[in-house]
Amino acid sequence: MQAMILAAGFGTRLLPHTLIRPKPLFPILNQPLLLLTIKRLQNLGFDRIVVNCHHLREQFAGVLNGIPGVILQEEEVILGTGGGLRTALRHFCDEPLLVTNGDIYHTINMLDFYRHHVDKGNAVTLAMHNYPRFNHVMVKDGKVASFDNRVEFSQLAFTGLHV
Repeated sequence: MQAMILAAGFGTRLLPHTLIRPKPLFPILNQPLLLLTIKRLQNLGFDRIVVNCHHLREQFAGVLNGIPGVILQEEEVILGTGGGLRTALRHFCDEPLLVTNGDIYHTINMLDFYRHHVDKGNAVTLAMHNYPRFNHVMVKDGKVASFDNRVEFSQLAFTGLHV
């Protein structure tokens, strides 16, 4: 199985701390969050993991050097989610790709989520939850109907995990 961890952002919500360390490398239980995510993915059977990075990218190389199955994609310019994914396509085969943001900690069972996607045969599956502050997704009949920043019309928030 294959996965991509999106880790190229600037971490602006955590300024000034992110001036010296990218958010995915912030420690959780004395380990960079990114390493915890990679270990979880590998323990679930994901054997090809691409991590994209941009902001303070030299720090990622130091942390990820020598980890089997992990490919670091350093981006000279910020490409956004779509650009990062498009650039990484050459590393992946024709099977579903689990994508997660590199700056989130969650307890979602990623293997169950991945299997749900495969079993349903969806083109895309988004993990969402009700978190009113960030609810921007409208759902109708089990499908995303729209993304809307006007909270009064939104029902769910995207977690940053998708296949």
